[in-house]
Amino acid sequence: MRPHVFALSAMVGLALTTSLLAQDIAQLVRDLGDPADSRLRSSAYNQLRREDRGGKALPILLVSLPSFSLSSQSLGFYLIQSYPPPVRSSGMRRLLSSESGYLRLCAASQLFKEGDRTQLAKIIEDLRSTDSEQESVMMLSRLRGIRDPLFIEQIRGLITADSGSNLLSGYLFLLLDAGDRGAIPVARRLIEAGDSSLDTRLICAAFLLAAGEPDASAVLATQLDKSSKLSLSTINRFLLAAEKLGKPTSLFLLRVLESDADSYQIRIALRLLGTHAYQPALGKIRLHLQSTNLSIAKAAQEALLGIAQELDPKVLQEMLASKEPAQVLLAADLLRRMDDHSGLAAVMNIAARPGDRQLEATEILAGFRIPAVVPALLNALESDNSRLRAIAFRALEEVLHSLFPYRNLELASTGYAHDGTVGQREAGLEKIRSFWNKHKR
Repeated sequence: MRPHVFALSAMVGLALTTSLLAQDIAQLVRDLGDPADSRLRSSAYNQLRREDRGGKALPILLVSLPSFSLSSQSLGFYLIQSYPPPVRSSGMRRLLSSESGYLRLCAASQLFKEGDRTQLAKIIEDLRSTDSEQESVMMLSRLRGIRDPLFIEQIRGLITADSGSNLLSGYLFLLLDAGDRGAIPVARRLIEAGDSSLDTRLICAAFLLAAGEPDASAVLATQLDKSSKLSLSTINRFLLAAEKLGKPTSLFLLRVLESDADSYQIRIALRLLGTHAYQPALGKIRLHLQSTNLSIAKAAQEALLGIAQELDPKVLQEMLASKEPAQVLLAADLLRRMDDHSGLAAVMNIAARPGDRQLEATEILAGFRIPAVVPALLNALESDNSRLRAIAFRALEEVLHSLFPYRNLELASTGYAHDGTVGQREAGLEKIRSFWNKHKR
């Protein structure tokens, strides 16, 4: 344990004292590989991450992971990454000879990032050798952060007119993250190619927009207008990454809000317009607040958060008096973003009452980052509702990290887990309360 973490743990009792037995570890690894139950996989991962900090599970993981699904392999690799350096390094080296191409690439990429340039050829070889688009896309997600010129050149060379849309998106997003300007002419050629699919042209145009090309907004809007079936999900991550959407693309998204597009596409348009704070969309976004489709109304709320500075505080104060909890929570959150905490009491009242909006109110409490919200979040950790406990735990971590920025607080080290037994939760919560009572302001 790092010295400053140890000092804090010793002072306030935030130290984990339980240990896993060998049979417990074996069962948890089996649960990690469960092919059908994602919640069981997640629970097993969280418990191993929390309680197997020394890496006792490594031998079992190395044997078991290759036979697991890709999602379980991914969780297993993240687990190995979390182990102390000597254990982690040993695990990575042994994964290089794994039967799984995905695990080999994960290990090679990690070692490459740590300075072992001999792994580059292995990375490219494993990337080329898979016939599974899903596996290729997952491999690409492991390569984020590598900016070596030779690596970038190799990735760029893998792009062809026949690359599936998911794979093309993966290649271009990786190159965008690396700041590769050499991919720009590649994307332009694919847009201009007569045999390129509409998805290919959309992805390439969205890449150009995210890369900051001056004409890209008009190019993308033209391609979107040609689409008989709107598919913003294909290009969503590029548009979120763009510094500016530009007027042509913004106007297209505004027209989506006026259309009869399916709710998912409308939600994406709302998110994009809100994220980029497109002020002319304010009126249309507010209209969607009244949508009978709750997911659209929620997306409209979140979009307004991105344009909060354009809202009249007097209107928000009126919304605080509404009988609709959704309106109250939205107004309180928007006011908080204007450094006005007048809605805090209303949020705490909703968070204290079981109901449809209790989870949302608890999430919003995290944004206030002030001592007044801590007791409410501590109380939520005692709830019978597992989802509420999970949200409250994350919120409490955010608030405490903000209140104590120079302390490396690790609440998981108390043994508290939202999905733990009653005894584990009570013991962990007692340690957290002890810390708060000693250091609260």
